[in-house]
Amino acid sequence: MSMVPGTMKVVLLIAGLLLLSSVPAPAAAVDSSYLDLYMGYDQMVDEIFEMANAHPEIVMVVSIGVTYEGRDIWAVKVSDNVAEDEDEPEVLITSVHHAKEWPGLEVTMATLRQLVNGYSNGCCDLDEDGFLDGDDDKDGVSDEDPYNGIDDDADGQVDEDWSQDRIAWLVDNREIWIVPVLNPDGLEYCRQQVANWVTSESELWRKNREPNYQDLGGLQGLTYGVDLNRNYGFHWGELGAQSYANSGAEDYIGPLDKTDDDGDRRINEDKMDNMDNDGDGLIDEDGRGGFTALETRAIKALVEEHEVTIAHHMHTFKGTIYWPWMFTLQLPEDEDTFMRIAVEMNVLNGYGYRDMSDRNQQTYSRHPPVDGDSNDWMYGKHDIISYTIELGYNMFIPGEEEMAEIVLANLGANLVAIEEADHPRRPPVTLDHVPLDNTSSTDGREVIVRVGGGELVPGGLAVHYRVDGGEFQREVMMADMGRGGYAADLPGVPEGSVVEYYFVAQSAAQGTSFLPSYGPYQVFSYTVGEESSSGSSVVVLPLLLIILAAIGVAFVYRRRLPDLASNGLRKLGLRRGV
Repeated sequence: MSMVPGTMKVVLLIAGLLLLSSVPAPAAAVDSSYLDLYMGYDQMVDEIFEMANAHPEIVMVVSIGVTYEGRDIWAVKVSDNVAEDEDEPEVLITSVHHAKEWPGLEVTMATLRQLVNGYSNGCCDLDEDGFLDGDDDKDGVSDEDPYNGIDDDADGQVDEDWSQDRIAWLVDNREIWIVPVLNPDGLEYCRQQVANWVTSESELWRKNREPNYQDLGGLQGLTYGVDLNRNYGFHWGELGAQSYANSGAEDYIGPLDKTDDDGDRRINEDKMDNMDNDGDGLIDEDGRGGFTALETRAIKALVEEHEVTIAHHMHTFKGTIYWPWMFTLQLPEDEDTFMRIAVEMNVLNGYGYRDMSDRNQQTYSRHPPVDGDSNDWMYGKHDIISYTIELGYNMFIPGEEEMAEIVLANLGANLVAIEEADHPRRPPVTLDHVPLDNTSSTDGREVIVRVGGGELVPGGLAVHYRVDGGEFQREVMMADMGRGGYAADLPGVPEGSVVEYYFVAQSAAQGTSFLPSYGPYQVFSYTVGEESSSGSSVVVLPLLLIILAAIGVAFVYRRRLPDLASNGLRKLGLRRGV
């Protein structure tokens, strides 16, 4: 039986498509022009020290360790009173765990610039260019397009003109630690590869560059490096998902521990899981492995010297937000918290995240199985709400257009993490207040605030006020059951004065809340000696519209009303005069 020519063509076409589909897709490629597009280690170092020299009041640079090749691992702290260890929530942002994941450095440095420049410039035209320093898109308006994932000013750009009030508030109320390059040896080696025309991303370097001398003399010869994000010592190596036998693999997690750390003539009997496995009263003192790399030890020391509450680790690429647990399908105790904050970040970067209401995500497909990653150690050992942000969708090192989109999309996500640091496990208490209008009276005035969503600590609600730009004064507010909230009195002031005020609430379980959100950069205010017309206009304007509408109806129907009434009576079976 022979095929007709048309059928034969269809069969050949399908066969050709199947053959093409079986051919592996070409590996993603980079070229030497990317060396100018992306920042290197030395450029990063120069910039962070320039920032510290220009803004020593809010920027401090410290070395948290030295790599095998002698490069410092620099951490940048941003905070007001930066040299002091204040009682403020602490945040950690890292990037370049993996040498060939360059966009993370761009995102962390852009975040650093926004914090430093936004705080330092304030609301003034310091460079005398005719625009306020908060007017980033030079349209004559400041702060009109903040980070919220929306094109607020309808200019075709999203989040390009961020709120300086928010930036300044974050710097004043947080201690922010940024490690732009955790793996400088690997990064510079990877950049050398690109300079030497290694263009395939699959061939680019991922690990650090410390020699694996424990394998010297093996069949594979001397190998280099461990995967830093598989080298954290929490349930290290238990899953067997990554390489611990082949030190040449790019996901090599490091060697097994061969040291009797607690002197009991046993090794590896008390693994890093936050439990006393050997029942000797000590916890995790003789682990199986992990923290063999100088870089992960540096992060370990930084975290253990501080009280970090939330962490972001920048990687590429998946367009995904990951959080613990990574070594098991078991959900963390704080799953709802992780989900809530991930939703906030998703609004800004659009990245996916696991949603356990979707049964398809209740398998390993929700994340790759991982041994010894940063999230599990930080959360499991130190109770830190820790995220991995897989930046971008297409490449480890994307081109200029996608890289710019990645930076813009994730600046806001980092600000979310910094803001959430005070109360990551619960949303803050809510405050509700009707702002005071201008007044002609010079007498004192009462302010009322309603509180919801949490229990305040004793004396935990205060109004901060100032007169004519002076120093802010603090007045504790007292519960007032008659008014259904908390009340305080603001003092009388002379005619012509301007009074500014904001509220601060402190809850033991939910941290600190401000109203307006970023006081004292945002405040309520009123002027004494000027009667406000806003209250009366709210009533008068709608009333005036109603009167005008009534007049219009009367005008249109003034001649038809008698006929309409007569028709209505007739339909009801009634007559005039009855």
